[in-house]
Amino acid sequence: MSEEPPVHASSPSPVPAAPAAAAEAKRKSSGWKWFWIAIIVCFVTGCATLLLVLSKMGSGLKYVLQESISCPESQNLYDGSSDLSEIILRRDLGDDAGNKILLIEMSGVIFDPGSSRYASRVSISPGQIEKQLNKARNDPKVRAVILRVDSPGGEAFACDLIAAQIQRFHNLSKKPVVAWINSMAASGGYYVSAPCQWVVAHEMSIVGSIGVISSSYNYRGLLDKVGVKPMVYKSGRFKDMLSPSRKEEDIAPEEKEMMQALIDNMYGRFKKVVKEGRTQESRQELVQARPLVDNWEEYADGRILLGSEAYHVGLIDELGGEAEAIAAAKRLADIKGGRLIQYEMPMDWRGLLRFFSESHSRKVELSLNGLELTTAGMIEPGKVYFLPPVQ
Repeated sequence: MSEEPPVHASSPSPVPAAPAAAAEAKRKSSGWKWFWIAIIVCFVTGCATLLLVLSKMGSGLKYVLQESISCPESQNLYDGSSDLSEIILRRDLGDDAGNKILLIEMSGVIFDPGSSRYASRVSISPGQIEKQLNKARNDPKVRAVILRVDSPGGEAFACDLIAAQIQRFHNLSKKPVVAWINSMAASGGYYVSAPCQWVVAHEMSIVGSIGVISSSYNYRGLLDKVGVKPMVYKSGRFKDMLSPSRKEEDIAPEEKEMMQALIDNMYGRFKKVVKEGRTQESRQELVQARPLVDNWEEYADGRILLGSEAYHVGLIDELGGEAEAIAAAKRLADIKGGRLIQYEMPMDWRGLLRFFSESHSRKVELSLNGLELTTAGMIEPGKVYFLPPVQ
C-alpha cells in the first residue's frame, strides 16, 4: 500500500502593497495640484486687483495734473462731481422712461471742514452737498432731488452755504427739491430744509428750534485755585473777546452787547431764510402747499415742535415718510416714475489717503434736549451754531 505524500496547507500569499501606495501617492499628488491651482488663482486675482487700483490712481493723478497744468486756477473750478458714482436704490417707482430721482443723505451735524477738496466725509459738509447738486444739475435724466434730513443743526456758516446751494440749484436747473425730514430737522437742520420747494415730515419728527446759540466756558476761577495766571498781550481791548481765562469783572459790557448784536443779526438771517423759502415763487403755483401762519415768528423762539405742530404752523407741507416724499418729487417734476438713485464717493487713491490721514480721537459729547450726540471734534466753544440748546 503506497503512502501518499503529506499535503501541507499553503498559507495565503500576501497582498501586494503596490496598489495602495500608488493610490496614496495619487491622492497626495491631487492635493498638491489643487493647492497650486489655488495659489495661482489668488496670485492672478491679486495682480488684477493691483493693476485696477494702479490704473485708478494713475487716471486720477493724471486728471489732477492735467487740470493743474492746463488751468492754474483749476482748484476753484474743479467741483469733484465727476468722482461720484451712481447706485440705484429702487426701480419700482412706476413708469421709468429713464427718469431719475436723486436721494441725498443729510444725517448728522452740519459743519464746514475747510476748503480741502478731499475733506473728511464725517457728517454733513457744504462741499459734499455741492458736488451732488452739481452732478444732478448736469444730468438731464435727474428730474428731482430728495434731501433726507436727520440733523440737529450745526455751524451757522455751513448751514447758510447749503441753503444757498439748494436755492441756486433750483434756480439754475428748475428741478424741484423735496426735503424729507426723518427723525429730526432742528435748528440748522430746518435751516437747510426751508429753501426746498416741498417739505415732508413724520408727525412725530422733531422740527423747528429756530434760533442761534453761541456758548463758551470760563475757567478762570479754576486757574486761580491752582495758582495759574494767564499772561496776555493784545493789540486792542477786544482782541481777547470770549477768552475763557479772563475774570468775569474784566469782561466789558460792550462785549456782551456786540455778541448779542451778532446773535440777533444771524437770528434775523435765519428767519429771513425761512420766510423766503416758504413763500418762494416756485411754491405759489402749488395748490396744496402749506403757507406760514401769520404769527409764525412766535414759534421761532427756539422751541422744538413735533411734525404735526409744524404742519399747522406752516413749517412743513405734508405729513408722511418716504412714500410721500417720492410722490411729491414725481408730482413736482411732472413725471410718472423713475429710478431712485444715490451718489457715493468710490474708494480711490484719494480716499485711501484720507482714510489713513484722518484722526478720530477727538470727540465731543452733547446732550441736546435729552438726545445724546457724539461728534468728532466739530463743536468748538465760541463759534456760532444753529443747534438746539444744550442741557
